[in-house]
Amino acid sequence: MSVSLIAVEGRGICYKTHHSSTKGAKVLAAALTPNEEGVFNGSLNTLTITNGVKLPIGSLRRNELTELDLSGKGLRCEDAIILGAALVSNVSLSTLNLAGNNIGPDGAKALAVAFTQNAEGVFNRSLNTLDLSGNKLVVPSPDPPYRDVSGIKAVAEALVFNTSLSTLLLADTNIGPEGAKALAFALTPNEEGAFNTSLNTLDLLKNGIGPEGAKALAIALAPNENGVFNRSLNTLNLEDNQLCGVDLYGRLPYDASGIKALADALALNGTLHTLTLADNELCNPRVATLGSEEDDPLSRDGISALATALVLNKSLDTLDVRGTNITGKDAEKLAEAVLKHPSLQVFNKIAMQDMRDDKLTELDLSDKNIGVLEALVLSKLLVFNGSVKTVNLKGNQIGPEGAKALAAALTPNEQGAFNGSLNTLDLGDNNLCYSCVSTFGRKQFDPSGISALAAALVLNNSMDTLDVCGNLIAGKDAEKLAEAVLRHPSLQVFNKIAMQDMRDDKLTELDLSDKNIGVLEALVLSKLLVFNGSLNTLILDGNRLAGHRFTGDTEHAECLEALGDALKENATLTSLSMCNNMLGPKCAAALAEGLACSGSLNTLTLIGNQIGYEGAKALAAALTPNGEGWFNGSLNTLNLRSNKIGPEGAKALAVALTPNSEGLCNTSLNTLDLM
Repeated sequence: MSVSLIAVEGRGICYKTHHSSTKGAKVLAAALTPNEEGVFNGSLNTLTITNGVKLPIGSLRRNELTELDLSGKGLRCEDAIILGAALVSNVSLSTLNLAGNNIGPDGAKALAVAFTQNAEGVFNRSLNTLDLSGNKLVVPSPDPPYRDVSGIKAVAEALVFNTSLSTLLLADTNIGPEGAKALAFALTPNEEGAFNTSLNTLDLLKNGIGPEGAKALAIALAPNENGVFNRSLNTLNLEDNQLCGVDLYGRLPYDASGIKALADALALNGTLHTLTLADNELCNPRVATLGSEEDDPLSRDGISALATALVLNKSLDTLDVRGTNITGKDAEKLAEAVLKHPSLQVFNKIAMQDMRDDKLTELDLSDKNIGVLEALVLSKLLVFNGSVKTVNLKGNQIGPEGAKALAAALTPNEQGAFNGSLNTLDLGDNNLCYSCVSTFGRKQFDPSGISALAAALVLNNSMDTLDVCGNLIAGKDAEKLAEAVLRHPSLQVFNKIAMQDMRDDKLTELDLSDKNIGVLEALVLSKLLVFNGSLNTLILDGNRLAGHRFTGDTEHAECLEALGDALKENATLTSLSMCNNMLGPKCAAALAEGLACSGSLNTLTLIGNQIGYEGAKALAAALTPNGEGWFNGSLNTLNLRSNKIGPEGAKALAVALTPNSEGLCNTSLNTLDLM
């Protein structure tokens, strides 16, 4: 590194640094640090470092700052060396954010020096929050063990004697098990009695600490033979750390020893308040995939230990174990322990205490990695809750098991207790028809959840908005739920369909494009259309009218059969658009049957489907006068662009427009788009 004078700013001098090595940074850092005689450079005010970032050296020296945010600036180890030197004698800065940089092990060591008492007894005593998230503090090394852990070890060693730092954020810093062990050592009482007693928040999100790192941290949290343990740490984040050895894809052997050690420590620890263990495959993902009851019991040891720990623990108020493949009896056991815990206020993002105290009117848990376990807990809380009106669980994985649990909350139990206040429930995109959904893609069809929801709707009269879109509900299950929905006395909106407005003839146009409309919605829509007297435009573009879009399933005509039947009865619909629905020949044939009997439809748009020449022939037949006289005489615009109907399909449509032997032809169609 070289340093060049570029300007004079206010009271001091502004320098610009050019990085070629750490040597120059160390020289400059030495100039900023008091030597044995107490001499140092006191004139430097602002230093322009990497990417033009201005380091406020003067303000740090004059103790004018309490917070310094240098996150995401692309800083390197050289910059951390200079910053560390400026921090040594600072007594005002309480928060330093260096997240999202690239300071590496050498930068971490330089910062650690600032928090470690030197020969003169000088070190930083003011900083209480340090964020190094996103900095790779451990990097590959050519020498065994082939990982340079010197940076995180230096930070850990500085922690041992530091008494000011209360929050250390090390998310995604690649520290691994070695780094976790070093930090655990700093937090664990030893024979000399030296250990950190100030840190209360430690964030180790996404660091791959594994079972070994978990066991090391457990030692710090559990009382030793003398009953001594770390009492300062109250918030610990271990999310996405492969605590059981396996990753999201089930690679590496399953090892429950780490989570068991943490659970055992939790049972005895009385100071930890917040623990995050999300996305750690606490249940063997291969077992969760197969759903076997005869699997190796070791694969469930971690969950059993955690449930037992919650029975004994009295201090925890926030626990997060989302995304851990917990289902079946394991989920039931853990849910029971959670609900009985005396101090737990928030579990897996569910505000339990607020629900018990009737403080919430809305609960938004959409896209929160919610599964069966959370549905079981939520179900029990809802039974006795009288304030929550809206629950949004869209984009999760509660499956049939979770659907049954929630349905139970809406249905009177043996004591007659049930939730009668909830009026809006969103269960969209939750795999309600498939159990054993896992990262391995194995699915098992299970209609029990849909049956339970249908039964609950018969008995529950409070619901006015229900959404189960995107759950691939079809066949008899769709028929059963559609019947329950249509008979419900208070339901106003179902899967984005404004049912009550349609019944009251308040709508002239209904746009349901890109709303995951499938068989279930088509069944409900068709029944409503029969008696509707106001709707003239219906848009169903970009849905699943041919079956399960993008899954490769074969074409189903259930939706079009239902809509076709509605066209026979409805007298007001004039425009119908079903573009980009992957409709094939079967769907076109089903639609054609209804089209032949429709006397109101004048515009039909089917752009971007796959009806082919067979589908075109079916539609042509519906438009062509025949011996029985049944044909559509109202349609004037038909758009079949991008449907691959070919010459044969075009010929069939031409026949409809050409007088037959009796001189009859379709005279209403005046716009036909086949390009």
